Amino acid sequence: MVFCLFADVHISFASSLPSMTSLKSVAFALASLNLAASTDLPSLPSVNETDLTVSGLSSGGFMAVQMHVAYSARFRGAGVFAGGPWYCAQGQETTALVTCMSTPFMLNVDNLVSLTHSAVQDGNVDAVKNMKDDKIWIFSGSKDSVVKQEVVKKLEQYYQSFIT
Repeated sequence: MVFCLFADVHISFASSLPSMTSLKSVAFALASLNLAASTDLPSLPSVNETDLTVSGLSSGGFMAVQMHVAYSARFRGAGVFAGGPWYCAQGQETTALVTCMSTPFMLNVDNLVSLTHSAVQDGNVDAVKNMKDDKIWIFSGSKDSVVKQEVVKKLEQYYQSFIT
C-alpha cells in the first residue's frame, strides 16, 4: 500500500542553521574528545527484525529507497520525504544532480522497473515480491526547490509497480 502526501508548503531552515565557522568549531571540539575505545556502550532493547522499516529525507530519502529495494526481504516498509526512484542516477553524478532532482520528465520509470527486475535476476537485490505488502509513505512539498515534486511522483509510480 502506497500512501502519498503532496503538500503545498514551504519550510526554510536557512536562518536556523549555524554558520560554517561554528559547525567547524563543533566538529573540531568533538574530534578533540579522547574517548577510550574500551568504553562500554549501553545495550539496545531487543529489536523485532521482522518489523524493520527505513526512512529518510532528501538524499536520505533516496537512500531509504535504495535500502528498501535492495534489502526488501529485511524491510517491511519505507518512509520517504522528498526522494526519488531506485537506481535513479544509474551511477552517474550528472543524472543524480539534474534528472533525479529537477528534470523528472527525463525519468523513465518503466526502464527503472525493468532494471530492478534485472538486478533481482542478477542477485544484486532481493526479490521484488518481498515488497508486495509493504507500507510506503511518500511525502513531498510543492515548493521544494531541491527535489521537485514531480520526481517524488515518479517514485510513487515506481513503487506502484511492486506494491499491491
